[in-house]
Amino acid sequence: MIGAPWTRGLAPLVAGLVVLVALVAAARRWEPALADWARTQGLAWALLGLVGYATSALLAVRSFPLLRDARLYALTLLLLPPAAIQFLAGARLWESADAPRWLGPLGEQLRERTPSLVERLDSFVVLLVPVVVLMATAVPAALPVRTLRLVTAGLALGLVALAGLLAGLLPGFEALPFAGGVHAALCVVAGGLALGLWRSDGGLGGAVAAACALALVAGLAQLGVGFTALLEWVYLKTQLIDLDDVSVGRIPDGADRLLLLVLPLGLVVVVAREWIVNLSHRTSLDTLTRLYNKDYARSIVEQTGMCDLGACFSVAVADIDHFKKVNDTHGHGAGDVVLHEVAQAIRDAIGARGVVCRTGGEEITIFFPFLGLPEASALCERVRARVEVRKIRVVDNERRRQRLSVTVSIGVSSNLAADGDVAHRGVADVVQAADKALYAAKRGGRNRVKDGVV
Repeated sequence: MIGAPWTRGLAPLVAGLVVLVALVAAARRWEPALADWARTQGLAWALLGLVGYATSALLAVRSFPLLRDARLYALTLLLLPPAAIQFLAGARLWESADAPRWLGPLGEQLRERTPSLVERLDSFVVLLVPVVVLMATAVPAALPVRTLRLVTAGLALGLVALAGLLAGLLPGFEALPFAGGVHAALCVVAGGLALGLWRSDGGLGGAVAAACALALVAGLAQLGVGFTALLEWVYLKTQLIDLDDVSVGRIPDGADRLLLLVLPLGLVVVVAREWIVNLSHRTSLDTLTRLYNKDYARSIVEQTGMCDLGACFSVAVADIDHFKKVNDTHGHGAGDVVLHEVAQAIRDAIGARGVVCRTGGEEITIFFPFLGLPEASALCERVRARVEVRKIRVVDNERRRQRLSVTVSIGVSSNLAADGDVAHRGVADVVQAADKALYAAKRGGRNRVKDGVV
C-alpha cells in the first residue's frame, strides 16, 4: 500500500539475507556435488528457473489491477530476457544432434557459434539483475496501463541491446574492467533504492534488496572473489578475527548457479505475497469505483490504519462537476459509468503517489503521503486535465449510446505552510482545509484546482 514506511521492508530483507547465508553454508557443505551439478545442470533445472520467472511475471500482470505497482510489473517482465539466456545456457539444446539439421548449412554454423554466444551472454546475467532493478525503479509510478506496456517493452529492448553489446565486446563478465567493484556498486545502489522507494504493506522493497544481495554474492562467486579480501582487511584493522579463518570468506564453486536458480523461485513467493497482502484490503474497496472506501479514508484520518502519511503530507478533495445533471439527463446507470471512469482516470494519474478513496457520492479524497503542497497540486492538475479530455461511453435511459465529457473541481491542502511551519496539526484539519478549497474552486467557475494556501 502507498504510504507504507520503508522500514516495513526490513523484515523481508533480513529473511532474505538469512536464506542467502543458509544457501552459501549449504553450498560449502556439499561443494563437490554442487560443482558437478553446476557443470551438468540439464534441461529440467533450466526449465525450472524459466518457469519461475514466467510465473512471477504472470502473477504480476494478473495482479496489476489490484496492486497498481508499475515497478513490480516492469521488474518481472524485464527479468524474462535474462531468464531466457539462463535457460538456453542451462538446457544446452544445441548439443542435440538433430536440433539444427533441418536448417542445413546455416544450422551447422549456428551449432558452432551458438555455444560461445550463449555462454558469453550467460556470464553477464548476474550483472543484468541489478540493472533490471534500477530500470524498474526508474519507471514512473503514475502510468496508464498502455503506456506502462510500451515503457516496459522499450526497456526490455534496451536490456537486450546492452546484453548483446557486452557479449560482443567482451569474452565474458570476468573480462569487464573492475568487474567485482562495478557489480558490487550496482547491487548496493539498486538494493538501497529499492528498500527506500519500493514501499508496500508486504515489504516489497526489502525483498527486492535481498534479491540484489543474492545477485551480488552470485556475481562474486562467478568471479571467484568472495569476501576473503574483506576479512583480511578486517583482520589488519582490528585483529578481531583469526587470520587462519579468513578462507571462510571464499564462496563455494557452483554457488552462483544455485543462487540464480533460487532467485526466480523467491520472486514467485514475493509477488504472490504482495498479491495476498493486498487481497486482504478488498473489504476496504468501494464496489463501484474499486477505490478505497469511506471507512478506509476514516482510518487514515484517525490514524488507526497502516498508512503512514509522514511528517509532510497533503490531501485533495475532488468532486465531479454537475454530476446531478448527468444522472438526471442520462440516468443513474450512465452516472455510475461516469463515476467509475473518472475514478479510474484519477487512479491512473495518481499512480503510486497517493491513496485514492471514495468518500461520498461523487466526492473523492486523495491522500498524498510525504508530498508537499506544490507536488500534490501538480498531480491534481494532471488529474483535472486527464478527466477533462476523457471521452466516456454510456448508454442512456432510452438505450442510446452517448459519449460524455465531464470535469472535476479539486481542492488541495497540506499540513505544512509554504515556509515549513505547521499549518494544520491533524489530518482531519487538512481534509477540512482541502474541502474549503474545493468549494472555492466551485465558486471560481469549476474545472480547476484550488490550493488551500495558508
